Amino acid sequence: MDLETVLKEIVAQRTEFFQSGDAQQRERALQLASQAHEYAPNDPRTNYELGWSYRVLGKFLDALPLFEQAAYLDSRNANYQMEYARIQFVASRQVDDHMIQEEWRRGAERALKEAIKLEPNEGRFYHLLGQLYEEEFRTLWAIDNYEIAQRTLASIPETQLTQMQRFYRDDAPQAIERCRSRLPYIWVPTGDGGVHSCGIMV
Repeated sequence: MDLETVLKEIVAQRTEFFQSGDAQQRERALQLASQAHEYAPNDPRTNYELGWSYRVLGKFLDALPLFEQAAYLDSRNANYQMEYARIQFVASRQVDDHMIQEEWRRGAERALKEAIKLEPNEGRFYHLLGQLYEEEFRTLWAIDNYEIAQRTLASIPETQLTQMQRFYRDDAPQAIERCRSRLPYIWVPTGDGGVHSCGIMV
């Protein structure tokens, strides 16, 4: 097997699926990724690609160990760390066991922080971390990360943005406003016997 050729074909099939929605491309990508992983199970790329194929199918629990292995085998790859974080975050919503949920969410947090260390100017990482904190009602931390995501992604020329980066850039202002609307207000005297809501967190 020419692994490099197969990996390129997997990416091509997945890209065509996202563009056309044709399930045949998705199934073809899964078939190729399974063969590649069987051929080279200790290559981080085959773990990543098979994980991606399962993720597209909504098989998050099947994808999780593959993304974990990819991140372990190539710990300096920030994108692998992000996808490992993402799948833990998504998978934590699929289980009822609180201890497992907490374990996966903390694992997602660690992986995202590692990705940020590797690529501190990648806004996607901050946005995903913001999502994690928002779901956990750690609202101030969520806002901080959404704001960093917005700044870093806004600095990238439009022609250089990936589709995912563009989505996160456009979503950040809404996420920030959503979080701010949940913050408590304090009421201060106006001096004329009334009170004024100044929107400061307590």
